[in-house]
Amino acid sequence: MLIGREIEVLASRDKSMLNLKGLVIDETKNMLVVVTPLERQVKIPKSIITLSVSNRRRNEKALIIEGSKLIGTPAERIKG
Repeated sequence: MLIGREIEVLASRDKSMLNLKGLVIDETKNMLVVVTPLERQVKIPKSIITLSVSNRRRNEKALIIEGSKLIGTPAERIKG
């Protein structure tokens, strides 16, 4: 689950989303809703991005994930 995690968009087909950073506050099947440091809410389509997800443990590296692999709800991804 990504809600509550800090993310950064590393690559995107929409250049306006490059380097976008923030806290994930909601996740739908196809979108992430992120609050930026300037407190702006942004909806990011999963299908067009590659993102870095912060790890909860401070001494571990961030995870790099292709957004297309996240399509589906968290519950659907757990079912496999």
